[in-house]
Amino acid sequence: PHCQAYIHPSEGERIARLFKFLEGEIARRTELMRQTKANHFHALRQTRQDMALPSLVIIIEDFASFLADQFDRLQDMVNLAAAARLADVHFILATTAMSGIHAKVQQYMQNRLALSPSSTLDVFMQRANPLPEISGRGYIQDEQALVECQIASPHWQKWGALPEVVSTMKTQWQWPDGKRPLPPIMTLPKQIALQSLWQHDRRKPSFIEAPTAPLGVDYDLSEVWLNFDRLDAFNLVLGPTQSGKTDFLITLALAAAINFHPRKLQIVTLAFNKPRSTIRLLRNLPHVAYGDSPTTAEHILTTLLADLLKQTEQQKELAAMSADEKADITSYTPRRTLILVDDAQQFSRRANLNQLLDRCMEESSTAHVYLFVTDSGNNINQAKRDFNIKYMQTVCRHGSGLVFSTDQNDLALLNLMGKLNSATLKLHGPNIGNGRGFWTFQGQERVVQIGRVAADAATIEAYETAVETVIAAITEKYPPNLSVFKE
Repeated sequence: PHCQAYIHPSEGERIARLFKFLEGEIARRTELMRQTKANHFHALRQTRQDMALPSLVIIIEDFASFLADQFDRLQDMVNLAAAARLADVHFILATTAMSGIHAKVQQYMQNRLALSPSSTLDVFMQRANPLPEISGRGYIQDEQALVECQIASPHWQKWGALPEVVSTMKTQWQWPDGKRPLPPIMTLPKQIALQSLWQHDRRKPSFIEAPTAPLGVDYDLSEVWLNFDRLDAFNLVLGPTQSGKTDFLITLALAAAINFHPRKLQIVTLAFNKPRSTIRLLRNLPHVAYGDSPTTAEHILTTLLADLLKQTEQQKELAAMSADEKADITSYTPRRTLILVDDAQQFSRRANLNQLLDRCMEESSTAHVYLFVTDSGNNINQAKRDFNIKYMQTVCRHGSGLVFSTDQNDLALLNLMGKLNSATLKLHGPNIGNGRGFWTFQGQERVVQIGRVAADAATIEAYETAVETVIAAITEKYPPNLSVFKE
């Protein structure tokens, strides 16, 4: 019941979270002592008996190996060790030799125990007499003198097996409310059910901002969403096959549709040669015009362009009105447009569609159009060789988007090569893909896990059934034929 976390040395993400937690907790305790004018931690406990302020003990086994694998944590370790004692935080470091502990850390390790006579010179700078070969027999230092000691150990025949001892302690030591006083050291989930994010009170569109519903969570376990009022018009979604690109488009469409009326948001989804892809189900949303072939895509983009030009003219007329003119401004309904291109390589091969999309994006600044283009970095690089495709050139310059890969081509397209250091790539690289990616929307670089409808669905059939259920729930909110494409 006392154990807040057990962390394996290979769990780099949880190690990072542990250090961040300790830094925050020491800072919090130090600030509390300042506010209450407590000159030691016991005085703080007496003053703030309403707060849970347990002693924190961090045990690191084989510290030399730990530091070898986490050498970039050395300065963090030194900083924590320097401030720890005042905040009732204590480190116990086990190692086979003092040489494995950096000198900067050693200076804060005043209490030492040597469990072999050969290590006393290394530990205490003194020689010691031989010890009997008894487990737990060693030396401690008392006023510069070495004192032989024996470490106690449970008598297992009397106490029973270790699991039984732990079970007994759990029944004897419990928190009144059943909760630990400090949060567990968690990891970013590998799967997140989208519906679970939407169960909480979520941001609604307002005069100040225009957010989607949550799309996932970031490395700090905070929800992430897109705010259309701050979103770039040109966005890239990159990664190899099965990395999460199409799932992101589905999540984005659903998260936008659940927060915006079809009169306020229209979604153009263009996905060729994907008759069995789950993205086809989006066509059932009242917000969506779905182009599954070059012919339907041309019709949709032509209709969209006419609507965007109409919106632009309406805005110009409103802007030109004088203060004393009378007009029915309710007749003008500003509308946002999402254009989702799944598989840019397939789409960009058709010159007529490229020209139509370029014309639509020319109206993006006044008509609130947001383009999302998905593919691998290699395919995007091939497509942008055609300088006549303006949207492809622009989308590769903006550096706004999401990448489900650590491939250098993908990272370079989003200008992330200089922003992600080797430590960040080492920590997160093994988990990137399957909905985990580097987020660089709205000027923020974050590691995120994108939510997915029925994240734990065992089959594609179960997944699609769940997506259809969500779409049906959204569709029920609106009367039919609300989209400009479906009138």
